[in-house]
Amino acid sequence: MKPLFAKLFLLAFVSMTAFSCSVKSELEDIADELEEDNNDARTEVIKLEDNQ
Repeated sequence: MKPLFAKLFLLAFVSMTAFSCSVKSELEDIADELEEDNNDARTEVIKLEDNQ
């Protein structure tokens, strides 16, 4: 019975770790996109200020 619990625990641990890594990666990608959009918006504001 103990080997079964050990295998289930290992499977759960590996699954949670993989899920956590994929979520972290996705959140980092979203943060990078938002930062890029923010930089583009700042560049646009600077261009508008220079034109005035």
